[in-house]
Amino acid sequence: MSLRDRPLRVLSKLAILAKLAWLPPGPLLMATSVKLHNRQGEPVDEMSATDAKNAFGQVLDTVERKGVVAITRHNRPRAVVLSMEEYLALTQGVAAALAALEGEFDGMLEAMNAPGQRAAMHAAFESTPVALGKVARKAARRARD
Repeated sequence: MSLRDRPLRVLSKLAILAKLAWLPPGPLLMATSVKLHNRQGEPVDEMSATDAKNAFGQVLDTVERKGVVAITRHNRPRAVVLSMEEYLALTQGVAAALAALEGEFDGMLEAMNAPGQRAAMHAAFESTPVALGKVARKAARRARD
């Protein structure tokens, strides 16, 4: 390998690592023999992909009764079938968290756009590290007292 090719190999390895860091938990579950549990902590029923294909009515019946069924291939979870109730609980929980974050962000943005804040931020970015340190120590003393 020439020195010219080396940065490309390093970058490609970093790209692969970055992709792995952002993968959802699904692929990691597939590589392990982790037992899945529902929201109540009960073990989730599992069904092979072949059985699920041949008896989809049974999958739906189990989902209606228990809320979730894991579909496996080669004894590893590959998919999950959720009841509408479980799906709504999952998506509404995310929506509520997102709404809370949106409110927090809007409050921070409003505070940053208050009169005088632009000048204060400009002054902070133009300050020297020594000046910023003095201000930080002063603020810490005020918070402590």
